[in-house]
Amino acid sequence: MRRTLALASALVLVLALAPAAASGKASAAATGLQAVGPRFGLVTDGSPVTDRGYGQYTWAGVQARAKALHGTAEAVVPAPNEASYAWAIERFAQRDFDVIVTVGFLMADVTRVKALAHPDLQFLGVDQSVPAAGAPPNYQRLVFDEAEAGYLAGIVAASMSKTGTIGAVGGMQAIPAVLAYINGYRNGARSVKPAITVLVTYTEDFARPDLGYDQATDMIKSHHADVVFGVAGRTGVGVFAAACDAKTWAIGVDVDAYLAEPTLRSCILTSAEKRVGRATSLAIQRFVDAGLQGGSYVNDASNGGIGVAPIRNAGALRGLPAALKVALAGLANGSINPCAPTACTTP
Repeated sequence: MRRTLALASALVLVLALAPAAASGKASAAATGLQAVGPRFGLVTDGSPVTDRGYGQYTWAGVQARAKALHGTAEAVVPAPNEASYAWAIERFAQRDFDVIVTVGFLMADVTRVKALAHPDLQFLGVDQSVPAAGAPPNYQRLVFDEAEAGYLAGIVAASMSKTGTIGAVGGMQAIPAVLAYINGYRNGARSVKPAITVLVTYTEDFARPDLGYDQATDMIKSHHADVVFGVAGRTGVGVFAAACDAKTWAIGVDVDAYLAEPTLRSCILTSAEKRVGRATSLAIQRFVDAGLQGGSYVNDASNGGIGVAPIRNAGALRGLPAALKVALAGLANGSINPCAPTACTTP
């Protein structure tokens, strides 16, 4: 009991979207949803739903879909550890929520375990990937094509660069998503300027802004990079700060860094985005349309799952919006390979 109370005290509960009187009866009948409307639960990895990041955008997607379905939505922000994650998920499961959404790769294993334990509930894991052999049929893993998002960011970087040198600071080199972002960026940049120099370093840490700052500063001051791409979590904040201090440009990753880092807005040009809110909304709709769903669902240019944030702080170069539109269409129809000529697995 003491353990349960301790875990409960670490949680912040957000309740939204009171039940509406009407519900989509046809969809409810087809999928077994409650007559009063489906119930959706969101569990973050400890990030608040006001974080201007994954938590907030995923929560917005859940809320929008719940509203459209005349349902209810609740969010729980647990302490950042597996015991609290498990407690929060189980809380929703015991209350027979229809869909339980978890956010972030740190929650992949506990989400898989809970999905196995509750085979009649739909689980959605945002930015989560587990081996297919161990994944239950009621667990949708929502993944993203980082190479495509990086490719678009590279087009922006090369178009804006005046020195002919741009850079990227990555977190852990062994993580495939980091490599995909950076090599997509490299290929996108070279699609605009084949001779452009793309500098790449890795901090091997996602929580060291000081390392990001030092490596980006070296690129800018010693090698004349005038656009730097931060693919390193909180370490990327240091990359943005280095660009601001040098009065040059930075590009964010995953979410719109201009909104996420308001004190550093003056130098943030754009961001390579994973559209987690849209991905979550689409996943919920799959469940509504066809019942329990499992598998890995790729969110990419073809379904609006990736993109770049608005270009801010600088007047867009003539032709850049059109170039991005053409590239996005090419990525969507497969005529552009973001992992060529440099493979996305290249260190």
